[in-house]
Amino acid sequence: MLTTLIIYCALIGAVSILGGLVPILMKLSHRGMQMALSLVSGVLIGVAILHMLPHALHEGGSADGIFLAVLAGFLTLFLLERFFCFHHHETDPTSDGGCSHSNHNLGWASALFGLSVHTLIAGVALGSAVAASSTVESLAGFGVFLGIVLHKPFDALTITTLMRANGASRALSLAINGLFALVIPIGVVIFFLIDGAADSSEFTGLALAFSAGTFICIACADLLPELQFHQHDRIRLTVALFVGVAIAWGAGLLEGHNHGHDHGHDHAAPAVVGESAPQQNDHDHDHDHDHDHDH
Repeated sequence: MLTTLIIYCALIGAVSILGGLVPILMKLSHRGMQMALSLVSGVLIGVAILHMLPHALHEGGSADGIFLAVLAGFLTLFLLERFFCFHHHETDPTSDGGCSHSNHNLGWASALFGLSVHTLIAGVALGSAVAASSTVESLAGFGVFLGIVLHKPFDALTITTLMRANGASRALSLAINGLFALVIPIGVVIFFLIDGAADSSEFTGLALAFSAGTFICIACADLLPELQFHQHDRIRLTVALFVGVAIAWGAGLLEGHNHGHDHGHDHAAPAVVGESAPQQNDHDHDHDHDHDHDH
């Protein structure tokens, strides 16, 4: 699990730095940006619904508590977005990027704060996803990693774009970009510190559910403002969204999960078993079932 998290954090940090370099080195077209955001939003929605929520419910706790955590995550990101308006996602410093015209001079420090909080939550999501699936002989937490690694460059791009628009030097922009790349591992550490103190899988489930709510809010923040625009690109953008959802679903194959099988046997066999030895699996299943009755 530690090796997996180190690899995930290193890759996320690398793409975050690369994303922050985009406004400094080049300029992306608005159409290209919207296509990429539609794709990534599809991944985020798919990961939240197809991966994080099933894992959260599997970890235990009441369904009411899980879905309250989802709502709390959604509202937390909503409030950050409303008061900090940090989802800029534009390489053109004269563009709204989803904010009002009065926010053109939004200080990059405010965006850095809002996105850092959002990234800490993403780090918690990554840690909880890997912890929830670490007992499975598979690529633990890959779906959540995929959603983060695809979206994180846009967050770094937001910060450096606003820094450029506010006249920050290149050296300062590069330094802040590098520091921002370290926020994900900090979020992972925070999760395991709290999880160790709580010593309960229920906390892992609630953390996943809360993070799922933030993923859904992020995706909606990117998708909904463009819903009534780009009529000439609506087919391309819709296809990109569905491709993103398909990618999230396909990530489940890499994680090695068969959700229908897992959910059908949750009460009898809480541990997920491999498929390489069917006879041994049947025996283990019966043994677990008998043990549950004895208990």
